[in-house]
Amino acid sequence: MRWTVFAFFAYVFLAFDMGLRPMLEIGSGERGVAPSFLLILMVWVAMMGPGHAVRWAALILGLLLDLGSTYATSGGGVAVVAGPHALGFVLGAALAVQLRGLVYRRHPFHTGVLTLLSGACAFVPAVFLLTMRRIISTGFDSEHVIAWNASDQLVNAFLTVVYSAVVAVPVGWALNRVAGLFGFQVHPRLGHPR
Repeated sequence: MRWTVFAFFAYVFLAFDMGLRPMLEIGSGERGVAPSFLLILMVWVAMMGPGHAVRWAALILGLLLDLGSTYATSGGGVAVVAGPHALGFVLGAALAVQLRGLVYRRHPFHTGVLTLLSGACAFVPAVFLLTMRRIISTGFDSEHVIAWNASDQLVNAFLTVVYSAVVAVPVGWALNRVAGLFGFQVHPRLGHPR
């Protein structure tokens, strides 16, 4: 895998996540749902890339999502929490790597299916870790506790994953057209690595 190409696409997909959110968001405020382009890129790289590179790519993409997400605190400020999505993306990528042998990698519909499955595996641990952080930090410093409701966040994560899976079909089609830039060697008819 060519890491410079991956870095460029990670930057572009982070810009999509931050810039297109207001246009693609369904609902508003905390209940608003928008697709996660970083999740789609993570799943696509997990479908196409070698296993050792997939773990690092998922960790980087999850960390980018963590650093781009802010949470309101009970003291009126905002907090950035690094780690929950990074760990969740590594787990989601591991699931995608295990399931990629069951699908035709070049078919964009399968990008959507794996985005749905891997996204659930990625976002549930992130919600759990953020919930545990809120519970543990409540007793120490009440000013920096994030305003967090686990059930609302699970529903929001589920809707985000479903929305991302729908958007993953055309995005997967576009990414399949530039797979050669990443240096992935995939058999053109079978969709398996050479």
